[in-house]
Amino acid sequence: MIVGSEVWYRKWRPRTFAEVCGQEHVTRTLRNAVAQGRVAHAYLLCGPRGTGKTSTARVLAKAVNCAAPRDGEPCNACESCRAVNEGRALDLVEMDAASNRGIDDIRNLRDRVGYHPSTGAYRVYLIDEVHELTPQAFDALLKTLEEPPPHVIFVLATTDVHRVPPTIISRCQRFDLTRIRHADIVARLRFIAEQEGVRTEPGALDVIARAAGGGLRDAVNLLEQVVATFGPEVSEDQVRATLGLVADERARALALAAARGDLSGGLAIIGTVQEDGVELRQFNREVVAHLRALLLLKSGAGAGLDGFTAEARAELRAAAMELDVRRILHALKAFSGADFRGEWQPALPLELALAEATLAAEADTVRTGSATPFGAGGTTGSDGTAPRRAEVPGRPWRPSAPLASPPDPSAPSEEANVVVTGLDEPAHAAPRATGPITLEEARARFRAIRDACSANVQARALLNSGCDIVDVNERVITFGFRYDLLLSKAQPGTPVHRALVAAVEQVLGRRLDVQCIHVPDVTDRLRAQPPRPSHLVDEARKLGLTPIERTSGA
Repeated sequence: MIVGSEVWYRKWRPRTFAEVCGQEHVTRTLRNAVAQGRVAHAYLLCGPRGTGKTSTARVLAKAVNCAAPRDGEPCNACESCRAVNEGRALDLVEMDAASNRGIDDIRNLRDRVGYHPSTGAYRVYLIDEVHELTPQAFDALLKTLEEPPPHVIFVLATTDVHRVPPTIISRCQRFDLTRIRHADIVARLRFIAEQEGVRTEPGALDVIARAAGGGLRDAVNLLEQVVATFGPEVSEDQVRATLGLVADERARALALAAARGDLSGGLAIIGTVQEDGVELRQFNREVVAHLRALLLLKSGAGAGLDGFTAEARAELRAAAMELDVRRILHALKAFSGADFRGEWQPALPLELALAEATLAAEADTVRTGSATPFGAGGTTGSDGTAPRRAEVPGRPWRPSAPLASPPDPSAPSEEANVVVTGLDEPAHAAPRATGPITLEEARARFRAIRDACSANVQARALLNSGCDIVDVNERVITFGFRYDLLLSKAQPGTPVHRALVAAVEQVLGRRLDVQCIHVPDVTDRLRAQPPRPSHLVDEARKLGLTPIERTSGA
């Protein structure tokens, strides 16, 4: 039976510079300063929570007053060191700036710095969360911090250094403590578990370290919580149950579904995870971690994959080889930006992120000419057949003429094989026209209309997302979009609608109203059509010029 009256993160707090985990760049400098007698009058320790700022400050307070230091390390045996370890040292004054942040608190501190230390050579003032001080309090501290009495050392600790005035920072030696590496956290947890008689299953400490996010204090607290719940035998499943996590396989499955554009499969995974009562915010972090691992593996980087088992790495590496890097990026951006502030639909942020990643992947599919349909994913089903295409509801549309296809940038166009004699390439802007325009003529200028929207990023992206001109008359030009959820961005009066009207007028030379409707099968029709001829050829023929076709051997 494990008995202890002190929480583990306090019980196993570092007592020497060597025990401070993962901050060798800080502890080495401080240890050398103590050993050489070159201790500064003020230090600023900044970094994320749980990375060792307060622990480092206490070790420094012991080292400067230690009766028998060894190479700058405190002995932890003399009266001064024991007093600091037991929390009864008079020469270590700790102040929480979050609750003592006013100018009166700093004035009281300033009055006390004149008192000499009781036993040691220095009196150390540790001000934690110093960024919480008011501007007036910082002003009151400034002069004392610049020229303190020779027996005083100030140690300021903060998690938000950007809120500390530059005048304060410039008067201190600054040390930036970083997030602790995964391997260092696992090693420290394993040491604590061995000392406490806890047996851990392979993988359990990896899950704890990954959930701690680089903070050792959080990791030690999580380990103690698991032991308090399940006893001295700790398994990976017990850790996941305590933290509200799911197995890596489900987070990895959703990450792969998002990267492959498998909307229906991803929604099914989210539904089962929600039914199991999993904490969805933490689940999203796991999905983001897997997507990041996919991106690193796709780019050839091997670092940053700590916490994944060999089996998981192998599966991710195989998936990364077949996925397009743009799809991985779209999915990573979508899930890393998921907003979980609303509580009325807990799964909605995950579902929106999945839909956003899938739509972005489909937009890339249309631009590159891939035949993967929306929501179908990039792999075959369990029976070896291609997954069934997800139906997109919407009113049917039957255009009077077959839809033309926007040219594939990677394919050679007719424009590349034609030399026009006596004609300079026209700009997108057309002269004011009065006669009627045919549907074929409007479709031939679709790419020019899209390029004319370059000033409005949303309008240009909209025209790239499964769209074509489906009808035109003397008053209205109609664009058909595959996804009805995109139509709200092009309603009359919106900046996107105004940009479309201006682009049409610039390219076609006439003022037409723009109408946007939902045509579910527009992208399938686009892929089925051959590339449209260049508008330069049509312009040449209108002027009575004869295009000369360039042969492949020319």
